[in-house]
Amino acid sequence: YVAGVVSDAVHRVDSQSRLAWRTGWLTYANTPLAEVVADLKRYYSGNIVLLNSQLGTRRISGSFPSHDPQAVLNSLQGVLGFEQHRVFGLIVLR
Repeated sequence: YVAGVVSDAVHRVDSQSRLAWRTGWLTYANTPLAEVVADLKRYYSGNIVLLNSQLGTRRISGSFPSHDPQAVLNSLQGVLGFEQHRVFGLIVLR
C-alpha cells in the first residue's frame, strides 16, 4: 500500500480456504511455519515458541483442525522433523 497511489493489481483469492476457520479448519498454501504457529497460538491455552528462525521459514500446505493445536504440531513435526518440548503449558519448537 502506498498512500495516494491506485493499484490495478488484481489477484485471485481462494475464499473457501480463507474462511475455513469458520468451520473449525486452518488451511494453508505454501505458508511459512512461523505464520502457522502464530495462528495456532490463538487456539492453544498456553504458549508456543519457535526458537529456530530458519525453521520458521519452512513452508506448509494443508488443512488442519483448529480445535487441537497439539495434533497439528505433531503432524508437522512428522513432516518437518523439528523437536517439540512441553513444559507447563509452554511448547517449544526447535
